[in-house]
Amino acid sequence: MKKWVGLFLVLVISLVNAHKEESENSPVIQEYFGSKRKIGEGTVYKFIVPAYDISLWCHTSKWSYNTEFALEVKVRWDASKEEMVDSTLEAMARESSVSEAQLHEYREMLNSFYPPLKNQDRITVVYVPNQKILFYHNNTMLKEFTNMTFAQAFCNIWLSPHTKYSSAREAMLGEK
Repeated sequence: MKKWVGLFLVLVISLVNAHKEESENSPVIQEYFGSKRKIGEGTVYKFIVPAYDISLWCHTSKWSYNTEFALEVKVRWDASKEEMVDSTLEAMARESSVSEAQLHEYREMLNSFYPPLKNQDRITVVYVPNQKILFYHNNTMLKEFTNMTFAQAFCNIWLSPHTKYSSAREAMLGEK
């Protein structure tokens, strides 16, 4: 009986800690949006396996490209830099009208800062309308770009109405 009580307590403590971990904002989100600006969160799957959770943060209750927002990705598996660059470019080409020349330019841009990812890493992307997009890895700034065509093509991977990740998009926008 003591064994079952002990296991039950371990389970309860684990669930409480997991909930606490999920509810705490990263320092980047805290800096830009305070403590309660999450619009929604969804999960992106590779085949049937959860690849990452993605949340949308905004100063207003409705997201648009006319207001500052952030996408925060909590990684659930390891991925090499090359895998990340290739999958990002594939998704950008699918979700936006991106030329071959732009894809070449974007590959160079992504290669300049993309890190390999480990399970539990956090990538935060802050979009500032008509100014810049900022990329953070585990709360450390990686890169800032002022190319807003790139910025919107990148964010459209998840926010385009035609995204492959429609379930995650709907959850992020609070439509699900």
